[in-house]
Amino acid sequence: MSPVVIQRVLAPSDALVEEAVSLLLKAMEGDPFMYVACEGNETTRAHMARMMVREHVCWGEFWTATEDDELVGFMTWFPPQSELAIPKDERAKLAAPFMAALSGDGKQYIATVVRFFMSRLIGNHGTDRVSPQMGEEFPQFVAQCIGTPNGKHDGWWLRIAMTRTDKQRQGICRKLLEPVRQKVS
Repeated sequence: MSPVVIQRVLAPSDALVEEAVSLLLKAMEGDPFMYVACEGNETTRAHMARMMVREHVCWGEFWTATEDDELVGFMTWFPPQSELAIPKDERAKLAAPFMAALSGDGKQYIATVVRFFMSRLIGNHGTDRVSPQMGEEFPQFVAQCIGTPNGKHDGWWLRIAMTRTDKQRQGICRKLLEPVRQKVS
């Protein structure tokens, strides 16, 4: 068994992205929120996971842990202010397969509940897409937790941390955290 290799991947292959999507899907099995958000549909769940991973590949940082050239874990990060720079049309392109797979009721659910969280990622600029009441609660909560006026936009935001089930409790996530920790120290 080779040592685990940690690296930032700037231009991952489609195959690597799909490996990350598979890991994320495995971790989300049985998650009630994902079940409801994806209407219990496995294909829709895959579209959502792909959207989440690709967003970071395009605008954030994608870090992998590999062992013998096999993906055993990954993390996705947004550096400070980077989520604010994602063009709305590009975000919509990534979300299109997921949104197209939803029924009318599913789209309404996403528009009123789930999309709130996604739109809040771009700060106060997304409030036209959600109710003003929702638009204030989440960023304030995050800012309180983090202790900064602009919440997660002031620092590095860890979005996804995954380790393959059979590789958990071996320090892989800790190893994935280390390069970003060194960057921000």
